[in-house]
Amino acid sequence: MIKGTHVEFTQRLSEKCFYIEAKEDHRAIFVLPFKGGTLLGTTEQLFEGNPGDIAPSEEETRYLLEVIRSHFPHFKHQPSQSWAGLRVLPASGNNPFKRSREVQFAETNNYLAIYGGKLTGYRATAENVLKKILRSRLLEANQAKASEQIGASKKKDFYREGDTSKVKI
Repeated sequence: MIKGTHVEFTQRLSEKCFYIEAKEDHRAIFVLPFKGGTLLGTTEQLFEGNPGDIAPSEEETRYLLEVIRSHFPHFKHQPSQSWAGLRVLPASGNNPFKRSREVQFAETNNYLAIYGGKLTGYRATAENVLKKILRSRLLEANQAKASEQIGASKKKDFYREGDTSKVKI
């Protein structure tokens, strides 16, 4: 998994969104208007611990502050908070920058997992997911209809809702 840290400011830098790069490693960083203030992010570090222990490190926060101050020296505000999240990117060595950002799907009956991807591609990903779900449901409906014609009981025998109340992510 990849850990990403974000930093929030109560002060707004601008009404506009910015894509900037860190001078030291050319990492892409975004600066966005957020909840009346500014959101800055994100870092990328390999994470192999317990997801419940995820937290931004001082190193990541310092890195993000250096990046914003190098591009916007007049923005001297202190962050109001920082937070970290995890995302799954396909493995390809120890360098998180070299991992594919392409969306990958893992599919079985009544299960669809999404790996990788980027926030900027969420609409295209959502369209692909909906197409896959609709195609799957149409196939199920056609199979159920064909089975009913040869004496099977009801469609409910072919599709059951899963209990997700105990699923933890």
